[in-house]
Amino acid sequence: MTSTRNDLWDTLKRIGEQMEARQKREQAAKEAAEAEDARKAPRIIARYLTVAGSSLAREDLAVDIVYTSSTGMITATCAGCRASERTSTNGYVYDTPEEEQARVDEALPHARPWAQAHAEKCRALPSPTT
Repeated sequence: MTSTRNDLWDTLKRIGEQMEARQKREQAAKEAAEAEDARKAPRIIARYLTVAGSSLAREDLAVDIVYTSSTGMITATCAGCRASERTSTNGYVYDTPEEEQARVDEALPHARPWAQAHAEKCRALPSPTT
């Protein structure tokens, strides 16, 4: 009887350890996927306040320069008039994060002049929503 209890106890203990190990693997995989999604998500890398935004003290009326990893593009978009300008980083899907950042740093000076010049003259407000 004691032998059967010990065998049962050992089996339950082994099952518990296997479940715990599986939960840790699943959590690690989930965290890795979230980190990769965060890395690939569009991110604002610069913002220029427009004339309208400055006059109305509204920080949302700006030209945002956004980098999107999945397309390898830097896009400057005005929140007022919706004008935009795109700059390619000539990135590759297999670039390491360091190579990707180097490409963004190299392409960013080409995107900034348009964004800054547009923000300095844009007085547009977004269309009203009904």
